Amino acid sequence: KMAASSEFTFTYWGMKGRNFFPFIIAAFGNVEYKWNKDEIWPKMKPDAPFGQLPLIELDGVQYGQSGALIRFMARRANLAGESDAEFLLSESLIEEGQEIYATLAKAKYHTGYASWFSDVLPKHLGNLEKLLTGTTFTGKLLAGDLVIAGMISFAKDLEESDCLADFPKLTAFYAHVTSQDPWKKIPELAYYFKKGDTPKTG
Repeated sequence: KMAASSEFTFTYWGMKGRNFFPFIIAAFGNVEYKWNKDEIWPKMKPDAPFGQLPLIELDGVQYGQSGALIRFMARRANLAGESDAEFLLSESLIEEGQEIYATLAKAKYHTGYASWFSDVLPKHLGNLEKLLTGTTFTGKLLAGDLVIAGMISFAKDLEESDCLADFPKLTAFYAHVTSQDPWKKIPELAYYFKKGDTPKTG
């Protein structure tokens, strides 16, 4: 466990995007943070380490890259895993969640959501279904579990029918995570991925 005396600020718009995964982890790990969401862009862009959001400012220094911020939050929350096996599985789930998120972003801007639901998402869900042995992946709710639940939540925001219908273990997993009290503590966020999104053409 790490000392967590330094207060930090998380910067991202008030929408459900790349901030959602760290926010879930913070809720389950009782991590306190300040959230800077107003009048942040483009005025912050010149000073952003990689010219993008989200950012975390800790001890006067700004840090970027969403995957790093997820892991920072996991460390603060003591949800990164205690054993090597827990850590590795949780980390692999974080990577998988990030990968699925990237395909969803591609669908928003380029390919559309219909093909994402029919061709892309089921392959990822099938792999995840095979990994589940109970209502969690790791035997407890670690950061990786929470990222996968968050990714399913993005799909649920858009679905016309139950995207988990063919995946009973994932259905039980998602119900287990979202029934926990910390899930209700996640900040209210506007949708970034919306059913009416029109992909760019040409």
